[in-house]
Amino acid sequence: SIRTSPSKDGSLYVQLPTWLWLEQSWWEPSEATANAGRVQSTVRATPVSTSWTLGDGSSLTCRGPGTPWRAGMPEGGSNCTHTYTSTSESRPGGTYDIEATVTIEVSWTTNVPGGGGTLPAITRTSSVDVEVGEIQAIGTQEGR
Repeated sequence: SIRTSPSKDGSLYVQLPTWLWLEQSWWEPSEATANAGRVQSTVRATPVSTSWTLGDGSSLTCRGPGTPWRAGMPEGGSNCTHTYTSTSESRPGGTYDIEATVTIEVSWTTNVPGGGGTLPAITRTSSVDVEVGEIQAIGTQEGR
């Protein structure tokens, strides 16, 4: 699952960094072992990076799943953010499509001498549509 802050269920905003991350519980290595007589082999799949396309022509790659936002976190507390510079208003459906592609490294071991190694990486992709709006603010000076 793709997560953002501000929340993808509401609006994201131009000129405000959007934190991007994936569910932490999903970001765990998986392992499976098979036996055939006295031969045993184990395959291990480990997620290593996430490539993001943000729908506005921008993309970025983050090591790991990204950092979940929590109240009180410092503004620079994530290594995986994107700042939109234009709204999604003129886009089809009024949204941008955020796509996350996870690269998973795969290795295997065996009890047979000389066996084991790496296999081609696997990728998995998920996407979500987000609305990017604009906030207008008026500044005033007091004491004049």
